[in-house]
Amino acid sequence: MSRRVTRLATVSAIFALLSIGGVASSAQASDGPIIGVQIDSGPSSHVIQVGPGGLFVEYPGGKEDLPAGSFTLTLSDQKAQLGPILFDRPMPFRIRGAEHPIQLDDRFYEGWLEIHAPKGSSSWLLVNRLPLERYLLGVIPGEMPVESYPPGALAAQAVAARTYALFQILVRPSDQRVHVFNDTRSQMYVGGGTAHPNTVRAVESTRGQVLLYGDKVFECFFHSTCGGGTRPVEHCYGGDPIAPLSSVTCKGCTSSKYYRWDVRLSVAALGKLLEPLCKKYEIDLGPVHSVEPVEPSLGGHCAYVLIRHAKGTFELESEKFRRLVRVPGKRELRSTSFVAERKGDEVVFYGRGWGHGVGLCQVGAKGYAEAGSSHLAILTHFYPGAEVQVLWK
Repeated sequence: MSRRVTRLATVSAIFALLSIGGVASSAQASDGPIIGVQIDSGPSSHVIQVGPGGLFVEYPGGKEDLPAGSFTLTLSDQKAQLGPILFDRPMPFRIRGAEHPIQLDDRFYEGWLEIHAPKGSSSWLLVNRLPLERYLLGVIPGEMPVESYPPGALAAQAVAARTYALFQILVRPSDQRVHVFNDTRSQMYVGGGTAHPNTVRAVESTRGQVLLYGDKVFECFFHSTCGGGTRPVEHCYGGDPIAPLSSVTCKGCTSSKYYRWDVRLSVAALGKLLEPLCKKYEIDLGPVHSVEPVEPSLGGHCAYVLIRHAKGTFELESEKFRRLVRVPGKRELRSTSFVAERKGDEVVFYGRGWGHGVGLCQVGAKGYAEAGSSHLAILTHFYPGAEVQVLWK
């Protein structure tokens, strides 16, 4: 999810958002403000499937209709081509299904797909712009298993995701076309189309519900598994602490396979993974003796690690250390909540949880919901001091 130091945004601007940017009627306003989701960037090629009714294509000074069928969208350095229509960069254009969502490759998208080259950029952006409530129908299944998670957990996720997305809209200029990514840089978004009934229920039952701290929207982080306690935001992303993103205990995620984990690395392998960074900062690295968490929080997460080696010591940000020692498909530190033990020629990391550890623990929400907690109780637990308010219906 995105990392910003500013974590509070005034709620007064929301009502202006509901009357501009294409959200005019009361029916539209009930779906919340428009959000822009970056789907892709740079040169690329996509297959677009268009259903009955065809495709609307709009660009400065004109518009065209394409019939139902299959078209190739090709974005190159200087040009873009959609079926028979050729655009010279940086001319922007946008498309939407006349009667049905567009299928782009293997995903469906409601609303408009905008293709434009930002000022000063040499590449195209592919952006899905749609009302916030409709966007959430593609977020919930990307963040939780909607067929197996209980309604209370899905509803809590819907409110957290809505709050996070609204914050991203509010802290950007009103003419900003892109607010979030479609992946873990923001929150997972898998497109629209036909939503699972559990997804629809989670979004509709919480329509317009947003978490506020005082009268402000905050950057409502969440993660997979805390391992017994969440992490204060300032330890993870810096900035000032705020109560809803402080550390709380969690008894709901013990069923997660990542509640406890271990990773083994040979001393030689660990040294090789640290080598590039040590060269960059001119650290003469010897064989690693130990890796020690520095001032761990209630949840066990640490902001820094102290690395002792044969030629000295140095400190490193824990998130940076976690990324350095990641070998996809082989070994990965699932979180920064761990202790390390030297055993012969190996360093063994004993950890808990998966993800950055800030805010809602998704597996914890599942556990609390299965024990009978409502989505409001779950949100109150993981975001202490925050209140749920309905900002639109």
